[in-house]
Amino acid sequence: MIAGDVVPDLADKGQPAQPSTIDEAVKLIRAFYSTDVLQPMVMNLSEDLYDDFVEACEQASHGHPLYKMRYTYDGSTGNLIVKCTTTPLHDGFERFLHTTHQDIIQDHGLLRSERSFDFVCTGDTGGFSGSHRRSRKTADAMIVPVLPRGSDEDDTVLNGGFPLVAVEVGFSQTYESLLLDMRKWLEGSAGMTRAVILISFSEDPMYSSKPSEKAGALEPELPPVPESSLESAMPPPAPPRPPYGPIVVGKHIVVGEIKVFLEIWRYDAIKEAPYLESHISILPIDEDTPDFCLTMLDLYGTEERMPDRFNATDLVKFSLDDYRREIRMSLPRLANQRKQKIKQKRKKPQKEEEV
Repeated sequence: MIAGDVVPDLADKGQPAQPSTIDEAVKLIRAFYSTDVLQPMVMNLSEDLYDDFVEACEQASHGHPLYKMRYTYDGSTGNLIVKCTTTPLHDGFERFLHTTHQDIIQDHGLLRSERSFDFVCTGDTGGFSGSHRRSRKTADAMIVPVLPRGSDEDDTVLNGGFPLVAVEVGFSQTYESLLLDMRKWLEGSAGMTRAVILISFSEDPMYSSKPSEKAGALEPELPPVPESSLESAMPPPAPPRPPYGPIVVGKHIVVGEIKVFLEIWRYDAIKEAPYLESHISILPIDEDTPDFCLTMLDLYGTEERMPDRFNATDLVKFSLDDYRREIRMSLPRLANQRKQKIKQKRKKPQKEEEV
């Protein structure tokens, strides 16, 4: 797909679970994410139970990764899509976003009175229109308009309650489902959300807690040992590890080779349809790939809210090298998280068969 392409018409083909109560829905979520599966879970839930379900998940989140859930409610089908974002790769993106926010403030010399936007990783959005009406959505990250510090006005009504920019990160999540998220933001807000950034991860091979015959072939070779070191008591040097996977532990491929691309989508008000502005490869690294950019207008929403010294088209850069560094630092944490999961699975006693 190239810049300018219009997103195809896609529909969710998953078979939703059918919980009869809120407690049953929460139990389904906990059981689903205690397995190796990381794909979003789909369940059918009536609109009037949405708030109760989210509140129940928050109450049940103490000591459990339910606190990292992201929700999408499709008002047309009654399907609630729950995405678990507990991986270190999601945490790495949040760190990257926080650092970038601080860099923008420093690089552009923004005074406190000029910081009328914020980068957030929480927040439930409703009020969608058209085919997305009665829907609700929680983005992985958002750039939202805010009022200057000390203002008594309600900033939730700014930009119609929609984020200026929404970010959706897909790890073990299909690209097609990311496109559905993008359409909800751009079409459902009628362009009030100015841009949607999609970040899609792929892992080869996909993680499994089961031993893999491919593990030995993926294990990096030991570097040659100098003759003078053969009789030394020093242990042999560790084999070099690819910075972006795979990571092999024994017979397990705990992290496959990671590939990532990023897309920026916008809304064509004339055609009333989303279009792809740019497609950028993050991994594997292409030295010719530039940093991705938003504009000052994307951050402020309107020229009236923008400081006079800026133009609407002034670019704000997001460093791909900084994001790659966060990904690289997150992979050992992901490997350790999965190693612990494998150990727990080994220690888990088998349930006695019911008589």
